[in-house]
Amino acid sequence: LLRAQAAEMAGDQKMAESTYKALLQDDRTRFVGVRGLLRQKLDAGDTVTALKLAEKAFQLKPRHAETQDILLRLQAESHDWAGARATLGAKLKTGTLPRDVYKRRDAILALSEAKDILSETNSIEARE
Repeated sequence: LLRAQAAEMAGDQKMAESTYKALLQDDRTRFVGVRGLLRQKLDAGDTVTALKLAEKAFQLKPRHAETQDILLRLQAESHDWAGARATLGAKLKTGTLPRDVYKRRDAILALSEAKDILSETNSIEARE
């Protein structure tokens, strides 16, 4: 981990990435490796890969608040409303989100999902 962070500080992204990938090999360091790769992909603007890494990190440590937040943001940006609502539910379940905030955010996600469904580009069957 220290080698990866030192490489990042020195601007050597390839060395940092290879070090994070090496961390994936051990169960004890897998989460740290996934999280490091996730941060690199976010910094590079690769949100598709970052979303997959965030999902993996969430599977490894579902109670980690920062991972929950990143996953929720990426799911909302990619219009994965069902996934975002599930992640929001996990935040409520783990206690990282108060119930009143959960209800408001869930309503916003439901409204966003309905807005996507009712968009003019969808067919009548999809809207129904």
